[in-house]
Amino acid sequence: MICAVCQNRQPTRPQVCDSDRRRLAEWLRELPDLYALLPAVLTPQPSAGEKVGGSREAPIPVNVDVVDLLGDARQPEPTTQARQHPEDTTGHLSVASTLDQWVRDWRDHRNRGERLPAPTVSTLTGWLLIRLDEACDDHPAIDEFANELRNTVSTLRA
Repeated sequence: MICAVCQNRQPTRPQVCDSDRRRLAEWLRELPDLYALLPAVLTPQPSAGEKVGGSREAPIPVNVDVVDLLGDARQPEPTTQARQHPEDTTGHLSVASTLDQWVRDWRDHRNRGERLPAPTVSTLTGWLLIRLDEACDDHPAIDEFANELRNTVSTLRA
């Protein structure tokens, strides 16, 4: 058997190697701290570079990527047109929404009648972290979770 996340190492326990288990836990611990830094970059800083003319429109006074990432947890409900053309979707799903979707997925997979935690980034990451080893052992989409978590952490670091 090969690791479901890295597709490289042999896991000592089912599905996920020890290295990737540690990495996923580190990302879940790091995520709330990175998220807490977002409000500081909500307003774009003026560029020190050379000014380019030609546009008469004023720039947007906030960083729209940060606004997207800071949004509340919500289950996305795409329009009919968005479902037909997913490649046209722009922007980021909020961090809380991404985590909330995984909490709901893991909760359903576990099928233990668990209540949903408060939809805050710190609470959702804590919930996932407590259940991470079990998910690494038997969740069928642990590779997708790892990929989304990696992308979320990378986006927040940027």
